[in-house]
Amino acid sequence: WAQGTFYGTAPNGTQIMLTIANNGSVNANVGGGMSYGTYQSGNVIYINGNTSRVYRQGNGIRTVSTMNNETIYYTRNAWAGGGSGNAPSWAVGRFRARNPMSGGWIYMTIERGGSVTVDMDGNYSYGTLNGSSLNINGNTSRLYRQGNGFRTVSDSDGQTINYNRY
Repeated sequence: WAQGTFYGTAPNGTQIMLTIANNGSVNANVGGGMSYGTYQSGNVIYINGNTSRVYRQGNGIRTVSTMNNETIYYTRNAWAGGGSGNAPSWAVGRFRARNPMSGGWIYMTIERGGSVTVDMDGNYSYGTLNGSSLNINGNTSRLYRQGNGFRTVSDSDGQTINYNRY
């Protein structure tokens, strides 16, 4: 389950392509820079002196740094063109919606390359948009164009949120 190529987004918004080979070698393309390491028993990745534990997350993985608990969620869904042009033009920009749980605002910024930043009640999350598939912290939703914005529908529970451009 941990072999193959996975795509994630670092907390600072940098896109990561992580490849784990069946012989235990690991390649990480982080924002265009390559790093190399190993995947060892106990589901641990070692890269450049850093250690992360690897957990199965649906069809993807989640890594948690043993140094600072930084968590990155990865999926097997590649970004079109290696990270460019995978967000529909109508979905690029800044949007906001009401948080159905707290009533506060959710602010979402979608970049042309598919990088997504979400500010929900002051808590930041990062993810990717590939076509109409939105992945944030391992949770996926579908985007549907709606007027000057869009609505998201969660793949897991069907929760719908309506976003408008601001």
